Amino acid sequence: LRALYVAAGARVTLTRIDLDAAGRTIAIQGTAASEQAVIAFKGILENNPAVADVSLPLSAITSIPAGGSSFTATITIR
Repeated sequence: LRALYVAAGARVTLTRIDLDAAGRTIAIQGTAASEQAVIAFKGILENNPAVADVSLPLSAITSIPAGGSSFTATITIR
């Protein structure tokens, strides 16, 4: 989990993390300063050698009325 928070950095806030150890998946929800920050977060996760796959389609990123973006992603770990 620490790697998720490091990848998130200052521009992404993780609001929910659900771990399915049997399925080796992590479902996360969060908010970010912008859509670009979410996309950068996805790229950082994809470059992590412990991550097999990141499912974060553009349709899973929505604008927040107060500014910024929210997102839902699923990560499969090796």
